[in-house]
Amino acid sequence: MTTQSEQTDRSSATDDNGTARDRGEEARQVLGDVADTVRTRAQDVAARLPEAAEATRGAIGQAADQLERSSTDSLTTGAAFSLGLVTGLIIAGANRLLVAIALLPAAAMGATLLERWNRSARMTPGRTPKA
Repeated sequence: MTTQSEQTDRSSATDDNGTARDRGEEARQVLGDVADTVRTRAQDVAARLPEAAEATRGAIGQAADQLERSSTDSLTTGAAFSLGLVTGLIIAGANRLLVAIALLPAAAMGATLLERWNRSARMTPGRTPKA
């Protein structure tokens, strides 16, 4: 013989299972909607990627041309400033990504200066680079 409280426990367990199934179905539906949204956004980004790459390539080319036209003194000053900024960021404990991004101008200016030095060393007759 079952008591009143046992019957109430059984009916509430059935209700909890039904509610759990409803919640599980609802969660699956929400996850499916999220997956569809992510898929759509990823396709949009993939469609725009070639255009963004071309724009980036053009900007990098313009920056390289501008560095090539700059004077040696301005390149030296810019590289020194950039390295000082990087040093300050490191001392301050900045994020590594921020430090790496701050190093990019110094690297570009330094590479241009080294290229100029190598070009002038090759063009100067009677001067041989030391090994």
